[in-house]
Amino acid sequence: MFYYLFISAIVLFSSVSQAKVGGDDNKPVWFNNQVTAYHYSDFNFWGKNKEPFCGGSSDEYAATADQWLGRYAVTREDKTWYRIIPDDNSTADIAPQCSIQYIDTTDGKFAVTTDHTECRLILASTQKAGPIPAGQKGALLDFGKYYAFLPLQQVETLPGRYPEASRSPINLRWKQPNVSTVADIRIMLNEIFARYGYIFTPGGEMDTWFRAQPWYKPKYSDVSALLTDTEHDNVKYLKSILSDEVQQDKQRLFKAVTDFCRAVKTENIQYILSNIPESISYDADQLMTKDVFQERMPEFLDIMKRPENCGQKLPNLLKDNILNKTIYDYSNNIELEYDQKKKKYLLSYIAWDERCVKNNEQIELSGFIVKRSSPYKETAETLMLKTVEFPCVSGSKASNIYVMLEVPAQEYDDYIKNIYRKVTLKGKVKVNPEKNAILPVSLIVEPHTLQQ
Repeated sequence: MFYYLFISAIVLFSSVSQAKVGGDDNKPVWFNNQVTAYHYSDFNFWGKNKEPFCGGSSDEYAATADQWLGRYAVTREDKTWYRIIPDDNSTADIAPQCSIQYIDTTDGKFAVTTDHTECRLILASTQKAGPIPAGQKGALLDFGKYYAFLPLQQVETLPGRYPEASRSPINLRWKQPNVSTVADIRIMLNEIFARYGYIFTPGGEMDTWFRAQPWYKPKYSDVSALLTDTEHDNVKYLKSILSDEVQQDKQRLFKAVTDFCRAVKTENIQYILSNIPESISYDADQLMTKDVFQERMPEFLDIMKRPENCGQKLPNLLKDNILNKTIYDYSNNIELEYDQKKKKYLLSYIAWDERCVKNNEQIELSGFIVKRSSPYKETAETLMLKTVEFPCVSGSKASNIYVMLEVPAQEYDDYIKNIYRKVTLKGKVKVNPEKNAILPVSLIVEPHTLQQ
């Protein structure tokens, strides 16, 4: 029985991964091992009817993803079932990804997790009454010649301090508010195993920690087959972050940056010159000798004292990069590179012409207008500009090419008509300091500046 169901699962996973949005109304829908009169169009899919596509632990959309996390029935005796885990912080522009686990408890065995599938391809609820109650949530899975509707039997929760580690790719997260130390990362890593009942070394640090958690139920000596693809990837990534090599290099780079900036603030020219190579790259792959660099030292010091360089609060660099393998955004104008012979970081690149826009500065941007999906009535905040060339902004860690648009209310309809069209806009830059801001930078557009 297990072998047959496992092969079915493989065929199913292949079918789901190749499914197309829109569906086929000519294929029958099965429910409880019987063909029904339902068609694809009789179902509402997650993401339609104003249900949000994306979310995260820091905003209101996370609860929506949790409402779909759970067990989906396959057999009446409840010996075989699927577990579907929506990614609450999916980076997909269209829809979040779902991890699917096929579980067979008949022989106490567990099947391998599928690859990711778009949630909107499988998560559905019925629109009409019948054998399937109206509004019943479930997974509509494509077996090729027919669909099978598996009702959501049990909504689950992901316990622990870091449930997102079992849901979203950690390497795509820039910051994690409640992760600030290496010890936190160890807990995040081992929670992935603990959620499945992994038995830790008796009396060890993790055993002591998790036995104090009310949700932890030790059951298995090996839970690797239960982990989803996302969890396997996160385990590998978190282990790499915890490695001595990565931790030592991050500390080394942090010290190099802080020492270099201390020399900039005190204008310690001797220290700066002793930590640069004989020739330095600058701007468009040009080279500058150390003598020329020394002549331009006053200009260099002025650049480096700006808020986007040594003017920022450097002690936050390690905390802000706790989930990264290295330290990013320590400066908008320089790069440091580790010299294996000298066993230290040296200044390797200078962007002399890189000037950051200041908060409230008037600028002109070109790009394409796009709109963020929202479950609420659309307002100006849902509009974005995908810029052709996005400048750095002082006081912001903006690292993408999207800018929020705040447009005059009386012109909002004109912007809606120009979605996906290339435009040129003039306006004032605004840094969004809130942690939960959709984007770190906004453009307050001047009236009557929309140009195609």
